[in-house]
Amino acid sequence: MVEPGTHTARATQWEFALTKGGAEQIIVQFEVMDGPSQGQCINWYGHFTDKTTNRTLEALRYCGWKSNDIDKLDGMGDYLVQIVVELELQEEGKNAGKEFPKVRWVNRLGGGGPIKVERPLDAGQRKMFAARMRLHASQVPPMVGGYPARQEKVPGADRAVTEKPDGAANDPF
Repeated sequence: MVEPGTHTARATQWEFALTKGGAEQIIVQFEVMDGPSQGQCINWYGHFTDKTTNRTLEALRYCGWKSNDIDKLDGMGDYLVQIVVELELQEEGKNAGKEFPKVRWVNRLGGGGPIKVERPLDAGQRKMFAARMRLHASQVPPMVGGYPARQEKVPGADRAVTEKPDGAANDPF
């Protein structure tokens, strides 16, 4: 059983089907790539209703789907995603009263999309804030050492290269 929580996963299989009510859906099997559930598989059910179609298509894009032809789904499984697994209580049938893991969300790896704020700072507020923080920031020294963030490999590049402040190339490791 896949443990509840957030997992890195990869789409391994998918199939279109009809719900009990006759609506189209896609079932995507994900293989968990990390943690105690590594190697286990769990299915996600994506629906195509007025309210859910865009989010379902977005989830398929996160998995790697590249074209606009839903019949082909080229690229599916090319990208790792983040799945959110929760326990769901079965309300009817022979398993009524039992809890089972269910994929609630399929997100882009490393986050669920852009940050949304209720009251963003306008340009003037931001300048005033930055001016107030300069003194404070000067009292907190920059980080020395640490671990570099993961970097995407550039085709043909043997290793990632960063720039020193003086412009000289430097190996990040």
